[in-house]
Amino acid sequence: MSEGSKASDLASFREEFVRARGIRRPDSRPLCAYRTTGEEFRRLGSLMRESTADGDIRAGFDALFCLYAAEWWRRHHEGGPWKWEGVLASVGLDFSNPQRIHRSVENGLRYWERELIRGGSARRMFLVTLACEGGLPLRMIRSNGNRLGQYFRELLHQFDAYRSVGFGPTRLAQAAGHRLPASFRQRVVFEVTGQLVDVVWKRRAQVKGLSDPVAHLDETDAAWRDALPMALDDEVAESLLRGLVVDAAKQASGTRTGFRLVRELVRLASGSWRLVGALELPGAVAAGLLHGSPTPNEPGSPGRCELFVADAMGRSTYLALATRRGAAGDEYLIETARPGGRAAQRGEAAAGALRIESRSSKGVCAVHLPKSDSLSELPWVFADRRGDGSRFRLVGEGSLRTRYERVAVAVPLGADVRIMDAGVCEAAGEVEEIGREVFIVGGSAGIVIDDERCVVRTGQEKDETVRYQLDGSVFPSTTPDAAAVHHGWPRLRRYPASGPPTEIRWADAQVRAAGKGAAWTEWSPDHFGLFDVRHVVAGVLEYRGRVAVVPKAAAVSSRPLPGDREVETLLDGLGGAEIGLPGEQDARVEHSPDRTLVVSNARRLSSLAVLLRFPSGGGDVRLDLPVATSHGRFVRSDGAGIQSHEAIGVDELSAVRAIATAARGGTAFDVMGSLEAEDLPLDTGGAASLVERMRDAGGLHELPLAFLQESIRLLLESSSDLGAEVRLRIACNGVESAPHVRIKRFGLRIDWDESGSLACVREAGQRETSIELDAEARPLWSPDHGSRELSRTIDGGWCLPPDLEQGPWLVNVQHGDLGVARPRVWLPPLPETERAEERVPALATLEEAIRLRTASLRRETLGAC
Repeated sequence: MSEGSKASDLASFREEFVRARGIRRPDSRPLCAYRTTGEEFRRLGSLMRESTADGDIRAGFDALFCLYAAEWWRRHHEGGPWKWEGVLASVGLDFSNPQRIHRSVENGLRYWERELIRGGSARRMFLVTLACEGGLPLRMIRSNGNRLGQYFRELLHQFDAYRSVGFGPTRLAQAAGHRLPASFRQRVVFEVTGQLVDVVWKRRAQVKGLSDPVAHLDETDAAWRDALPMALDDEVAESLLRGLVVDAAKQASGTRTGFRLVRELVRLASGSWRLVGALELPGAVAAGLLHGSPTPNEPGSPGRCELFVADAMGRSTYLALATRRGAAGDEYLIETARPGGRAAQRGEAAAGALRIESRSSKGVCAVHLPKSDSLSELPWVFADRRGDGSRFRLVGEGSLRTRYERVAVAVPLGADVRIMDAGVCEAAGEVEEIGREVFIVGGSAGIVIDDERCVVRTGQEKDETVRYQLDGSVFPSTTPDAAAVHHGWPRLRRYPASGPPTEIRWADAQVRAAGKGAAWTEWSPDHFGLFDVRHVVAGVLEYRGRVAVVPKAAAVSSRPLPGDREVETLLDGLGGAEIGLPGEQDARVEHSPDRTLVVSNARRLSSLAVLLRFPSGGGDVRLDLPVATSHGRFVRSDGAGIQSHEAIGVDELSAVRAIATAARGGTAFDVMGSLEAEDLPLDTGGAASLVERMRDAGGLHELPLAFLQESIRLLLESSSDLGAEVRLRIACNGVESAPHVRIKRFGLRIDWDESGSLACVREAGQRETSIELDAEARPLWSPDHGSRELSRTIDGGWCLPPDLEQGPWLVNVQHGDLGVARPRVWLPPLPETERAEERVPALATLEEAIRLRTASLRRETLGAC
């Protein structure tokens, strides 16, 4: 290669490198802030070696040598004194002509608009300058991690005390510089580390108290890593960054500020997979998060409110109670309904949308929950973050790039999954309930579903996922999959991994009527109903979603009719939509020219399901509308009424509410309860009873029984009678109604079914076969010994292992970490050869005594121990 072509290659690389950063010329940033990628570093090293092959240094070399040397020390320096030999040898040079090397450094720094570090007596420090321009050496981080951690923690304290009063990041970093190795106490290092902490410190409120704040930032602030002043693409550097963000989150006050939905793919012992979701609740939230857009819009924040979550199965469940901190506080403390502040779903529920609502006397407000939409028909991509192949966390859908070397991709059955470049693509089973196949992918894979193509690439320099979001006015109702119904077409926004979000014009997307097998077509603003939408970029599908749209003029209201027997629901402004009533609902439709009335039986329905079919040809939209109901009754979150005298578990109260409607004013409703137990003292002085006033909202009186849950639990725990119960009634103006419900410690019991396996049944005898329940057996004679998970049978029960050791086992059924059934003690049957009469051992130990099968012998032996 001629000298001219070599110089041209150097100049071309330099110009290409600068343009790739979105600038026309260097802008005085430290060299590490250009975030040289691994591929650029390799190309740069090759160009350096080619240009010095004959031992000479050519034009264009100086600027790239400074860039290369700074990055070389960042990647390879392991601590101790810096030396020229390593970096020069890597490009085929030596230090025989130091003046020429120094001149290259001086000229190169001038191009990048950087200054030489000067020591005592204004001595120019060429080597130290380039080393510091590289930022923090990755290998030195590995050996000095504790010391650097102390430096960053002190720097965070400096920021907390002085950043808000005008001290800059570099000055604060210098104040904490005594924690750094002496060779790194240089301005460029203070400049880089100060900017690094500044990026994290500005986001401390976003991660306040979170257990995994880095993951939260990656999910909610896709461009935050691009704001870092240097690349942190090494495992050790990532660990340092994680520690810094965790320290910032703790410093922010120790309470959590955000809601987060985490979805994971878990490998089961059977070889199949299970999709699980965990909704993580914060310890405290800002008032604006719970009351950012209340309905109706009234001034002021209530003293407390309830949080509910609606999932894709149409179930609305109580989550937590939020109590304002202080009379004028702007923060709410969250008292969770479940230990650990996590609400779990799995299977279809985990794949569906979640919606959180804050309900109070001031109205209802939707709470922001990032990434809470239903998983789409695109491929689901999960990263092996733990590295053991057992749990993969969702990192995105459709086409993406990820830093992780291995991912699990869940695709619809029949999808074509193929490796594009060198790599692996292995079929790894199916996802339970979901009907998707799982492939373990390393490298690049193309996935074709019908006529749509997605590309997944692993082992990339950085994560590049594109997120889309629908934003717009929401109709006051729910759909069975918990998705929002929009007042007019919402905005579709695209959030790339780096760079600002952009709004996608609907004219640039494609739509089709959902559920009708229609072809993709152009969008029209006058079409309403349920639609599939997609956005394709350069032949690759980036977004596929579903949107429900009603006219902007659409409105709904509900009121009880005189006599308290019927309820009138008014639907207005629907643009000529046809109204349907799915299922067997005791209701009728009355049409008029400008509105539609649905009249329902208040005693049989507490919610109303309505189908809307628009003439413009969209798919049918189903609405689940709350309706006012006459008389007091107890209903579940899905609107189903609870039969009088029915027994439910105290832990089920979070999904039950008392409702009543008064057509006239001056009516008050109360929920009254009393404890009934065998060991109840004759004179309790009122300690075994409770009364709570139902809230009046325009004639509709309502009380979520979650408000009574802890009080009822305490009443039950005051008795040693396992059959104790609290009877609840609704009283109108002090007069109790005859119907009541019974609240027990457990709503289920464990019993045998006809096939000899275990099952959960309710008191009325109906069987509970929820896939979300798990059963285990624990040896009573050794409680610390690990429990045995019971295998599920085809009909939804559990079978006991035939190899269980003799002795009593305690069988439990749980929903997550919550016990939902009254535990049962079970003794495995003796083999035929061991049915001889049991004898009391002469010198029985406690372990031997508890293994005895006959209760009388066991009591006698335990008394003798």
